[in-house]
Amino acid sequence: MNQFDKILSNYKRVYEHNCFIYKEGDSIKNKLFKIDGYGIYLIYGGQFPVNPKASCNKIKDKSKEIIYIGAGGSIKQTGKMKGQAIKGRLKNTRKGRSADKYYHFLLKKYKYLIFYYFITFNRERNQKVLPKFAEAELMQCYFDSYGVLPKENNSF
Repeated sequence: MNQFDKILSNYKRVYEHNCFIYKEGDSIKNKLFKIDGYGIYLIYGGQFPVNPKASCNKIKDKSKEIIYIGAGGSIKQTGKMKGQAIKGRLKNTRKGRSADKYYHFLLKKYKYLIFYYFITFNRERNQKVLPKFAEAELMQCYFDSYGVLPKENNSF
């Protein structure tokens, strides 16, 4: 297990998290209704057809690859959160396309996408890991483990 896989495994133990599968014909707005919070998200692309009823947690790692690491939320000097939470970031325009058009563009390269998200900043749970810090930590570990950034992260 490389450093990236270790830290991701730790995030799954520590932070509230969930995932969903996005495939041809889906709408991102219909997938985001449960997400409420600040933290990080990872987008995986899968090459093999997936059972529509499959749980995203049950899909084997060898059949998917991380293509994007991102964060939702910044913090002001006053300690208040600002900016878009994870839901807002996932609905944003990307590379000049609406979110759905961008994700459907990615589906030309992949059979399906899996979105994992982790709520790293939640005062009620006394979790105060800044989303940008968590994103940087994951990005550094990814780079250390693979020598490159994920395919859809143009820079960091």
